[in-house]
Amino acid sequence: MALVVSSFQIPVKPQILTDMQLLLDAVEPDVESIANLISNNVGLSSAILKIINSPFYGMSRKISKLKQAVIILGLETINALVTALLLKSSFQGNSCISLERFWDDSLDVANAMAFVGNRLQNTPR
Repeated sequence: MALVVSSFQIPVKPQILTDMQLLLDAVEPDVESIANLISNNVGLSSAILKIINSPFYGMSRKISKLKQAVIILGLETINALVTALLLKSSFQGNSCISLERFWDDSLDVANAMAFVGNRLQNTPR
């Protein structure tokens, strides 16, 4: 048991999440400041641009500016994406459990719960 506990560590909250939360908590959040904050992290900004340019969003033209991506995705979505991307990257490395499998299983459970929730919501009472 000690081996399992010692080989799995919960990472520290990335500073960018704290900074972004401060920006988002403003009365009128500044999209440019949020885009600048994200653009300071090359991996994060490229992941956001990759996501917005994926077939899922079906953009008619390629989005190359992070500010455009933030505006198109919206503040709630950009916050969720940044949080998910940073959380996933913070759990990489050697561990006693397969974190890739952990993420796959978590996504499967989340999708199943969303499906059940939608079905219950649309069921006449």
